[in-house]
Amino acid sequence: MSKDTAYHEIEFKLDADCDDTLREAMAWVQKSPRIFMPLKDPVPRIMEGRLLPSFERTRGRVRRYFDSVDLDLFKNGIEIRQEAREKGGYKQMVKIDRPDNSSDDMMDRDEYPGVCHKIGVDFDEVEDKLIRRRLMNDYGGLKLKPLVVMVSQRLRLKYHPEGDTGIEIEAAFDVPCCGFALNKYVWEAPEMELEIIKGPEKHAAALALLEREAARFKKFGLKRTATSKPTPGFAGMGEFLKGREGQKAFKNLKLDQEWWMDPDLEVSPVVRPHFAGTTSLARRLRAS
Repeated sequence: MSKDTAYHEIEFKLDADCDDTLREAMAWVQKSPRIFMPLKDPVPRIMEGRLLPSFERTRGRVRRYFDSVDLDLFKNGIEIRQEAREKGGYKQMVKIDRPDNSSDDMMDRDEYPGVCHKIGVDFDEVEDKLIRRRLMNDYGGLKLKPLVVMVSQRLRLKYHPEGDTGIEIEAAFDVPCCGFALNKYVWEAPEMELEIIKGPEKHAAALALLEREAARFKKFGLKRTATSKPTPGFAGMGEFLKGREGQKAFKNLKLDQEWWMDPDLEVSPVVRPHFAGTTSLARRLRAS
């Protein structure tokens, strides 16, 4: 593995029952600077109705997640996404599970970046030579299409837990809209992520650190999950893709299709009963 191009992603994903729960957790973080000492602001100010300076609001993002009609990537622990860059082109990210991933609800993956000039997976643009060769050999002959899309904008805070400057954790809060490209089924997935930016990389030590940090949020009822946000999309469309209708939809799906911009497309209330179908992906994108 080439260490100069791979990034080791170590994080916990904590699902919330609704966005109000995330707001409560954020408010508690803001009021607890001794526990969550921000890297940028040693003494953050608390202002009613406004986010603290230490919270960073990221730009709105639209990410396309690719796979084959047989979900070969998903079945082998590989996730490939693309999103538009401000300077042009598309940032491509390949994420590959490490052997320990999902065994204890900790996301443990290696990330391999690249830049493409147009929409569509391009293994030639994977910077790591060994991974590029592996992907080309195993998946180069597959037709890969953007089956899941995610529109999101997160609020995040990098902090030293209890002032320990040898450790940096990023806490990110997000309520992304996710959707299946083949049947335009859309849902929201409020969640919090805790990622180690600086600290132990060995699995056992990293797990212990994240378990300690996650325990701080136990009172908010957040539930740990070992899956990434687009995973339910891939898992849920497996049977659909086996049928004639699904295979036809896959064949007709265009790489550059922006079906989520339909203003009449509503978020389904089925996955999260808290949401009553009042927010479309298009409105979420415009609001960001």
